Amino acid sequence: MVNVTKKANQDIRDEMYISRVLQWEVAEAIGISEMTLVKWLRKEVSPEHREVIRAGIQKAKEIKYGKETDNGKEEKGI
Repeated sequence: MVNVTKKANQDIRDEMYISRVLQWEVAEAIGISEMTLVKWLRKEVSPEHREVIRAGIQKAKEIKYGKETDNGKEEKGI
């Protein structure tokens, strides 16, 4: 029998994967070092950190892929 254990903060890791953003991009978006983010993700994060990280994922995604405009088209940030 295989012991399958979930990594801490798997939902956040999955969200980064689905959003196609890297840890360093999220860290940069929230103003911390990549190593700090990695350390945060080792253990379950507090609700406050979870909120900050999720906002960072969204910001990194917008920086990397552009922000959706009202008319439904993507607009790349300059």
